[in-house]
Amino acid sequence: MTSSTPPRRSSRSDRSTRAPAVTALTTTADLIADPQNANRGTPRGRALLGQSLRECGAGRSILADREGRVIAGNKTLEAATALRLPIRVIETTGEELVVVHRTDLDLTRDPRARQLALADNRVAELDLVWDPAVMKQHLADGVVLDHLWADTELEQLFREGIHPGVTDDDRAVSPRA
Repeated sequence: MTSSTPPRRSSRSDRSTRAPAVTALTTTADLIADPQNANRGTPRGRALLGQSLRECGAGRSILADREGRVIAGNKTLEAATALRLPIRVIETTGEELVVVHRTDLDLTRDPRARQLALADNRVAELDLVWDPAVMKQHLADGVVLDHLWADTELEQLFREGIHPGVTDDDRAVSPRA
């Protein structure tokens, strides 16, 4: 015997009885930058990121935890907030890949698409300055680093810092509160 009643879909309130509630995220103000972000960044990288967002729009997402604390994309959040970009939240448990599908760009014909691809990689290169003190604290807190860095790389980081992409004109900057 089949039922004519459609299956009941779980509502957000149903899910909250099984797990703690998820904070609603509607604007960049709802997101919290990570105060222990180990990448201090550079003025040049920040400027390039802001320019890319202004000229090409967003090309990547940021990653936030259930409370809106930013796991990845702290500098993108900072630049997007300054530009007053709206946000669209995609909820996931990480069991699927989230794809940002830019329907306005054509990589084979639109120079902005190629510019965005290049800026994405260059910003990552220029805006990376590891903070040895924060990295040491993460290590002390039990964060496993040995699969991301060789022992010699960690030794160098803790001794003098690793600054890929940084020129004499670039200096690490403190995160903005």
